[in-house]
Amino acid sequence: MANTLNRILNKVSKLGPDYHCMHQEIHPTGAGTRRYILYKIIEPINNPKTDFGKQEFLNRPLPALEFENFIDKLLND
Repeated sequence: MANTLNRILNKVSKLGPDYHCMHQEIHPTGAGTRRYILYKIIEPINNPKTDFGKQEFLNRPLPALEFENFIDKLLND
C-alpha cells in the first residue's frame, strides 16, 4: 500500500504545483477500499483561515490502479 501511494503521489507532483491528490478509505467497508481523486487549484487561496480557493475535480473516485493509469495518460498528453 505505501509503495503504491508513494508512486501515485510522485506522479501527481510531476503534473505541477497546482495539482493535488485526495485519498481516503471508504467507510464502513474498511481496508482495501481506498479511492483517489485528482484536483487542480484554479484560484489560489487568499486567506488560509477562511478561504479554500477554487478547485476543479478532474475524475470520479478511482481505485489505485485505475487512478495511476489516469495519471499516466495525463503525463503523456
